Amino acid sequence: MEFMVAPRRASMLSSRRADHALARRKLPRPTRRRREAPPGGGEHMELLVGFLGALVGAAAGGLSVFLTTRAQMQRELAYTYDRELRARRMEAYVSLYKRTDKLPRYWPINPERRELRDFSEAFHEWYFSEAGGLFLSDDAKESYFSAMGVMATVAREGSEQDQLSDGDIDRLWRAGETLRGRLAADIGAAEDLRFIGRVPEMPPAPSVRMKDRRDNHLTTRTHNRWHARP
Repeated sequence: MEFMVAPRRASMLSSRRADHALARRKLPRPTRRRREAPPGGGEHMELLVGFLGALVGAAAGGLSVFLTTRAQMQRELAYTYDRELRARRMEAYVSLYKRTDKLPRYWPINPERRELRDFSEAFHEWYFSEAGGLFLSDDAKESYFSAMGVMATVAREGSEQDQLSDGDIDRLWRAGETLRGRLAADIGAAEDLRFIGRVPEMPPAPSVRMKDRRDNHLTTRTHNRWHARP
């Protein structure tokens, strides 16, 4: 009897398992639901990206304009400063150049040694009273004080009533010539012209010119007579 029950239980279990397997096959598989984006979310994102792009572009453009304007203003200020300094320096240099006539190459009569004191005072007045020393470049200032030193040295080498020798005149002239050359170099007076004009045409020879005038006069008289006929 026991042998009969065991096979029945086994068959019942197997049938149940088969039913469960069949039921599982028939049941629909659960599907995962995708999260749907909220309505209007994509449009808001596009607007946000566009706004950020416009903001970055405006900031970059403003920065570029600022840097360009700043560089241009610096160039204009530098140009204005250089032009004003050049004008003031030219006025001061012209005044100093006129004073170097006391250091020529030739004198009709060699001056006395005591006159160098007056020459030195004229340079001193230009440097301080006219504030000309304010516009001297470093090289020009070196040449200026070198000339002053030569005048002081020559003035101490003899009596005040003595006339300057040709050697003294040559030393003073060389110091003055160095100063004059430095002044001309600072303002560019010794430079060649950058814009050179054309050479004017030569006028015709007088004989040809008179002939042309005579022919024009004859032509005018003939024309007037022709139109004056009835």
